[in-house]
Amino acid sequence: MTRLLSTTLVAASIVAMSATAMAADLIAYDSFSYNPTINLHGANGGSGWSGTWVKNQAIPTGVGAPGLSWPNLVTAGNCAVTAAYGNDQYSIYSRVLAPYTDEDGVVYISFLFQPTFGFGEGGGVQIGPLTNGMIVGIHPGTGFYGLTDMAFAGVDTNVPAELDTTALCVVRVTNNFDGTIVYGLYMNPTVGQLEPAFPEATYMIGGTMPAVVRILNDGGFLTDEIRVGKTWASVLPSTLPPACAADLDHSGAVGASDLGILLGAWGGAAGDLDGNGSTDAADLAVLLGAWGSCS
Repeated sequence: MTRLLSTTLVAASIVAMSATAMAADLIAYDSFSYNPTINLHGANGGSGWSGTWVKNQAIPTGVGAPGLSWPNLVTAGNCAVTAAYGNDQYSIYSRVLAPYTDEDGVVYISFLFQPTFGFGEGGGVQIGPLTNGMIVGIHPGTGFYGLTDMAFAGVDTNVPAELDTTALCVVRVTNNFDGTIVYGLYMNPTVGQLEPAFPEATYMIGGTMPAVVRILNDGGFLTDEIRVGKTWASVLPSTLPPACAADLDHSGAVGASDLGILLGAWGGAAGDLDGNGSTDAADLAVLLGAWGSCS
């Protein structure tokens, strides 16, 4: 009994440290917790930004209530609203990130996105320079979520844009340290689980790591919960109890199968439960402390 209690306390301590590390890994966040308005220009909430939202095109994006939501994802506030309009121009708002370091050359960006009545041909969140960045969202002209460069060429996933249906977009931005950047898009991942082994779309362009994030919409879209972070978990904070993170086989309980998965991933990242990037004794302690039903 004493040994089991000791293991459980160690696991709880590691989980608490993991939550602290997750917060430290978050670079920037905006939940659009502003009063409803027809123009987002000048809004200055959230954290990790070096300035306010700035309108770059005449067509406005405002703030509306309520905000978007996703199962098990921490959310707050309202959302950015780009109303439908009858032309092919884009509503573009930019916000500059405060200086940050990315020692391993990897940054994650997540956001919620929803087409509404009269939505246009494309839109989403644009990362990087306006002349040479990447649009993460609905590929203009195809009707599917994907990665699109500023010439509107790109790669699609198999997830279509659907009216009044929220999508969770997560993109991994990797610096090749040779003047090129690789973007990997994950659509609608399960919050509270580990990063999938492979993205659903991958696209490489020349450029630098993200310094600016933009809302870029061709009318009729809602955008919410923009997060920029250094790890998968930091941009997908979960409302699930920590025990569920150890349910590696998604069975609803932590048991022998999960232990086998963790031991098989030893030394790699696939069984990393404490956010340090490697599967080791600390992750084993988390799993043993969570043994039993995941509820």
